[in-house]
Amino acid sequence: MRKILIAILLLYVLFLLTSCLIKPVVLSLSIIPQSSGTFSGTGVYLKGEYVTITADATECFMFIGWYDRENDS
Repeated sequence: MRKILIAILLLYVLFLLTSCLIKPVVLSLSIIPQSSGTFSGTGVYLKGEYVTITADATECFMFIGWYDRENDS
């Protein structure tokens, strides 16, 4: 029983150490012009995590692409 408790404690300490090293990344999206479509995929993710984002244009609009305001690209 004591070995199990020690193993659980070590796993907990390892979890705390690794969770401090992995910083979350906030993904935010916006549509220009507003009300020209919908999107999904915003949220808080871990760096390096794969994320699926989607965009759908409403009638009379066309989805052109993604733009990164932070890096101006």
